[in-house]
Amino acid sequence: MTLLNVSDHGGILVIDSRLIAAELGIEHRSFLKTLDEYQTQIEQAFGFLRFEIAEINGRGRPSRYAYLTEEQSTFVMALSRNTSRVVQCKIDLVKAFSEAKKIIPAQQREIEKLNLELQIAIARQQAASAEQKLLATVQVLEAVSPGLAPLALGKSEAVIERVEVVEHHAAIDSTGKTVADRTGKSRTAVAKSLGMKRAKDLSEWLSSIDREDLLETGVTVITCEYIPMEKLCEIRELWVQHKGTRQKLIGEF
Repeated sequence: MTLLNVSDHGGILVIDSRLIAAELGIEHRSFLKTLDEYQTQIEQAFGFLRFEIAEINGRGRPSRYAYLTEEQSTFVMALSRNTSRVVQCKIDLVKAFSEAKKIIPAQQREIEKLNLELQIAIARQQAASAEQKLLATVQVLEAVSPGLAPLALGKSEAVIERVEVVEHHAAIDSTGKTVADRTGKSRTAVAKSLGMKRAKDLSEWLSSIDREDLLETGVTVITCEYIPMEKLCEIRELWVQHKGTRQKLIGEF
């Protein structure tokens, strides 16, 4: 069985000079002597020789060897006298490079294929993780306000629904008869929804823009001011127009 084994180094098929020496049955230093003697001719015709230093464990001095291309190794073999062993070595060398040209590119393609499959698997895993995070966020948004979730998903036609809590108060006399009935929101609730701290702030702000008419007086156990439902939209529109004492009330500058 031949010892010759061709490998890929930096995209170039090469063979270790130590393997050729062993196949020829000669000492490696003798093979290196031939390389050194014909180095100039080899490099001029077939490119630079790639010399390496072998690592040695324990005692001893690191040895020098070379990685030879197909042309370089064929030329060096041609310098040897054609004994039966040398002829067989030449045959095995040609076969080794021929087989390597078939096998190594196929191996490289398989490695590239595996790397691509790995990258696709990683990308899919990352996409699945991102989708899970998005779904969790969508669920939170949907719980906060219906319609926010589709908007977050990039659906421009999404409609955000605002849930309005309506307060209904009725005053009943001792006979059970309704003497007053009102539906709306208290000053306190509206003031807080607009970012104000006190119900009084709402009254002062409406007064600053001469719209106290939006407040109505209703009868409960005690007299209080409230905002009818039909007037809530108008109050919000006025608020977003930055009118009156708004800046003072919520600290805008």
